[in-house]
Amino acid sequence: MLMCGHRQPHPGGPTPERVDNHLHAFATGSTTGPLRRAAQAFVLQEDASVEVTVGPSDRLVPRMCEWRQGDLFCGGCSASLDAAVVYGAVLADTIQPLGARDTVILVPNGNPAEIGSLRDLTRKDVRIGVSSTGSLANLLEEVALRANLYHTMAKRVSNVAIGSSELLAVLARREVDASIGWASFALLAPERVEMVPIPPEWCSWRVTGIGVTPWSQRKPLALRFVQFLTSAEGQDIYAKFGWKALDIAKVPQR
Repeated sequence: MLMCGHRQPHPGGPTPERVDNHLHAFATGSTTGPLRRAAQAFVLQEDASVEVTVGPSDRLVPRMCEWRQGDLFCGGCSASLDAAVVYGAVLADTIQPLGARDTVILVPNGNPAEIGSLRDLTRKDVRIGVSSTGSLANLLEEVALRANLYHTMAKRVSNVAIGSSELLAVLARREVDASIGWASFALLAPERVEMVPIPPEWCSWRVTGIGVTPWSQRKPLALRFVQFLTSAEGQDIYAKFGWKALDIAKVPQR
């Protein structure tokens, strides 16, 4: 059976979980591109289906625990997975890293503010957007400190979004001129945003990972899916979406 779903969390309460070969993964918004593509490849090899429910980690994890739903949780940074373990939503010994992302400057399509470098983000006419949650939290601070531009860049923040999906929407509507984010965003939504490179010595990184829930009734199948994600075929999918191997996810010496 081939089905790879994508849905928002159900607003009214839990929906019944099937007990056959149907996997239900909860995932933060910025991780869903390669996860869904890999799920499509996985179900071609297994008599299974994969459904993906998307949302910010600080909303998904409490719902997973309350409803005891889901077989897997995929987070865009280690902090999201650590929180899921603390909440009891993920088994720590099942967590596997899937790749790392480095930072770029994200701008609305067409780059109307003509942003060409981090120094342009210190201009008085530039509006910067940030996210208060998920893998993007504190990202501007990390990059700006490395570039020795923190004082001026921090003053240009004009919008604080909740999660990556909301930040992308703010950029697309041109309510801000730029944000610090992941190259994968521009690959996922090229019609909405573009990317401007950041020198490697100023980049920050986040590790995307996935783990199995303690209440999964399909744990062997869930573990096979995790194994597929970390295989050469799975890692090739993540590379095409802008993720990089962990052994190169480091800050070069200046």
